[in-house]
Amino acid sequence: MATALTREIGYERAEVGSAAPPGSLGPSRRHGIGFWLASYVFAITMAFSAVPAPLYVLYQARDHFGALLVTIIFSVYALGVAASLFLVGHVSDWLGRRRILLIAVGVNMAAGLLFLGWPAVPGLIIGRVISGVSIGMLSATATAYLSELHGAARPGTPRTRAAALAQIATSRTTLRRQLGIGLSLLALGLIGVTAAIWNPSLPLLLTGGALAGAGAGAVFKGSISTVLDIAPAQARGEALAGLFLAAYLGLAVPVLGLGLATQAFSTRTALLGFAVLLAAVIAAVARKLVARPARSGR
Repeated sequence: MATALTREIGYERAEVGSAAPPGSLGPSRRHGIGFWLASYVFAITMAFSAVPAPLYVLYQARDHFGALLVTIIFSVYALGVAASLFLVGHVSDWLGRRRILLIAVGVNMAAGLLFLGWPAVPGLIIGRVISGVSIGMLSATATAYLSELHGAARPGTPRTRAAALAQIATSRTTLRRQLGIGLSLLALGLIGVTAAIWNPSLPLLLTGGALAGAGAGAVFKGSISTVLDIAPAQARGEALAGLFLAAYLGLAVPVLGLGLATQAFSTRTALLGFAVLLAAVIAAVARKLVARPARSGR
């Protein structure tokens, strides 16, 4: 996978607009191939980082550790991502997208070997941190790279996206409507998940999770669109790194807080308090992002 990426992806900023040698692929064709290869690498690496998650229940049963330690194992991944985004997320603006993508893939492969060779609690924690570092390097770099490759392959067409079904479904809606739909779905999903915990129901839990995931996807796509539109090309990786940093901190901190809350309260009570707090945040964000200003055309 890494070799194919090195061999085939022909896009770097210095190459845009360069003439193609006789008999070789033209720039647009080469960038188009690069776009799909980079998309494949991005998707596979992101999927691989999530592969160990279903095994945690088995590890928990084997090693007899509690829910708080499971929460910590999940959270250190996001903290690894956040640290990587803060320290390395912008480096592709200087060193080039391909180089950072290859390093990120290599780091994630090292995390996979660690999971296989050291399936004890320390290995799980260290492996999740290393996997998070890889994804932090990958996220902003790959998103900026895909935008640039698509722009080079199809000049004059809108950028496409690092997208899930909800993101595809909202790709032709306005940004304001996209954010409104996403925040609404996120709130409905939150209500569904909370209700499913208080009144145990697997179908309701799955439905709530799907709605919340779809809403988060739509909101995140709108956020990426905004960053790509306003960030200068030479600082696109840095700007996206800031966005992903905020996103992963928003993932890690509440989950860790919820895990700590379950040590003092029942799971249902802790989740209800978390849901109320998150609903208040969603309402505040919706007012800023979606509500049309009364006295301004902005």
